[in-house]
Amino acid sequence: ISIHELEETSFCAVNPIDDFIEQQTEYDLLAAVKQCLKTDVLTKTQKRRFMLYIQGHTVRQIAELEKTHHKTIEESISAAIKKIKNFL
Repeated sequence: ISIHELEETSFCAVNPIDDFIEQQTEYDLLAAVKQCLKTDVLTKTQKRRFMLYIQGHTVRQIAELEKTHHKTIEESISAAIKKIKNFL
């Protein structure tokens, strides 16, 4: 998984997703993400936001789409990452 064009905010000065991805083998990461998306490990909201984010949308773009504050999106994506990490 490659993530580009991410917005740099205080949340992602060091992008937690990129850091997380670098630490995993691609196979293990994809397997964990697929499993988490198929099951109830992530909430529907976390799944939607995580998918938008890894597809290249910025935190602010997702916030605009969902008409919410970007901090809410950051917290949701961070929680999804933690759950995926725990699943590995």
